[in-house]
Amino acid sequence: MSEQEATKSTTDDESRESDSPRNSQPIISSFTIEEDVVKRYEDSMDWVVKTREVPMMLFGGVYFITMMLVFVFIILLNTSATLVENVAGGLVVIGVIGAFIAWLIKYVSKKSAKKQNVTRDEAVYHRFARAMDEYVNRNTKSSMQEFQSGVKMFDYKDEKPFSPAFSTELEEYNERIQEDDGEEFYNRTFSQVLNRLTDNMSDIENASLEYLYVEATSLERSDGYTLREILKSYFFDSIGSRAVRIVLPYVFVAPVIYAIYTFDERIASITAIVLVAIIQTYNNPEE
Repeated sequence: MSEQEATKSTTDDESRESDSPRNSQPIISSFTIEEDVVKRYEDSMDWVVKTREVPMMLFGGVYFITMMLVFVFIILLNTSATLVENVAGGLVVIGVIGAFIAWLIKYVSKKSAKKQNVTRDEAVYHRFARAMDEYVNRNTKSSMQEFQSGVKMFDYKDEKPFSPAFSTELEEYNERIQEDDGEEFYNRTFSQVLNRLTDNMSDIENASLEYLYVEATSLERSDGYTLREILKSYFFDSIGSRAVRIVLPYVFVAPVIYAIYTFDERIASITAIVLVAIIQTYNNPEE
């Protein structure tokens, strides 16, 4: 390393140390909660946001394409309406199925997020606390990722986690990070944001009893929570409920009984009685 580079590095370190608030560590400890729980909440809510507008977009797309088909093929080309009706019908079916899938993903993801027992604000404060900790420890890239994840969570609710003015400042700063030199810009400027965050989070801590009792938590980064895991967890939990355990077996055996019924009504009746007895025994085990 050249003398100039060494001097610059030393200057940056001294600047960071002088700009960093001395009371940031208590704030970091107070607002850091379980990372696994926050990551599952974050991944679940990301899917809620992604699918939020999908049903309306699909229905709008189907309507637009159908109108174009009617205009082009019937009005301009004088084509038979049968073809247009078939194509439009297929589009409607695709749109309805797609909208249902998007709604199902959104519904299950919202249930998954709620199951974590973490609020949006708690998750945001956790991300910012980790960003502060990583920055103080000179892990600029990790700090920037944590900060950007925290700002992204603002979209999970209409209300802001801080005052409207400060929340807007954080969002604008996040946009600057993406527009400017990224990590270099963040490394150069975040010390000032850190001071503002510390002040605002200190006010929140002092105003809420929730953060007076600090628990030891892990700071390790979680691997995440995929959509497949979200859906799998939800449906396995649903299968565990008594109502589903009672209804689901009948859903599966009904087609079997019907298939037997088409060949022999007597055998179908006997099979139905036996299966019902087995299902009832399963759902009402002896104490």
